[in-house]
Amino acid sequence: MAELVIALMLALFPGGTCPPTHFCAPTTGIYGEITPYYDRTGQTEIGPGIVGLRTEKPWLVGHAYTQFWAIVMLRPGDVVYANGVGYVVRGRHLQQAFTRVEATADLSLQTSLGTGGWVIVIHADRE
Repeated sequence: MAELVIALMLALFPGGTCPPTHFCAPTTGIYGEITPYYDRTGQTEIGPGIVGLRTEKPWLVGHAYTQFWAIVMLRPGDVVYANGVGYVVRGRHLQQAFTRVEATADLSLQTSLGTGGWVIVIHADRE
């Protein structure tokens, strides 16, 4: 099934085209609109969506129980798209959920949103 989703993603977005309001990760099949998120406490429920935190650099978050869990499969060198821009994955780290850290990457992706527990953060830089 995963192979079918990835094939569909690659067919829908040839050459890396992804709607300018979306996040797309062709190698994992993640696709969804990015919704702005303004709650700095992490208390507002985001449901199954992909949200963009209000930070200096793009920081996208989605719950691990949604399609966004698949960011854990991203590897260095994979290309993802957010808000019409292509990014190359360069690494990841583990941190406490919703910990405010300075983003050293052009794009950060986080597996969950909340005030406790551990999350994986993926780092990517512009193509």
